[in-house]
Amino acid sequence: MAAFHKAHLHPELRNGPRPGEYLVFSGAGQAEWLVLMRSVRSILMSSHKRIFSDVLESQDVPAIQGVGTWLEPELREPQSCIDEVECLLQPQVAESASHEIYIEALRDLRGIFEELHQMRSAGKYGISLIPFFVCWIYRRPDEFIGLLERKEPCSSIILAYCRLILKFMESSWLMLGWDRHVITGIQESLGSQ
Repeated sequence: MAAFHKAHLHPELRNGPRPGEYLVFSGAGQAEWLVLMRSVRSILMSSHKRIFSDVLESQDVPAIQGVGTWLEPELREPQSCIDEVECLLQPQVAESASHEIYIEALRDLRGIFEELHQMRSAGKYGISLIPFFVCWIYRRPDEFIGLLERKEPCSSIILAYCRLILKFMESSWLMLGWDRHVITGIQESLGSQ
């Protein structure tokens, strides 16, 4: 059964981490997975009502009761780091045209970590957490994605924190190695600065 699922995945995920491909950016050109994500977003935006009707219509799901007390310290750590990054970036990007894009990316990431820990508190692990990574990327405007593709340092630093979501998914064979691979790509793109 695992072979069936593996055969139907996008090659970038099916084959695992590959040199030069880092999900959201690439060593050369656009990242294959990102091209797929943009295509999906385009289709969803243009045909949302037709796609999410009948069988795919939104269903009410039971509310998750918050973050379990045993996970609260684990949640505070990345949120605290995100707050620190926001404070460090504020003076550097205050005059930048991308200022709001960076701040929104960080604040959205903070919320994503809250939701992710709520899911983990409800016993959801591994691949069931992939929507959090996909959702964060999906909601980023094209300007932010362009900054990532150009390996602009501030956007790369923000992505470094987003890749922590991949770490929480490593209990699934599909996501093994992606966390380390993406952070290595980010470190190489940032250089010695």
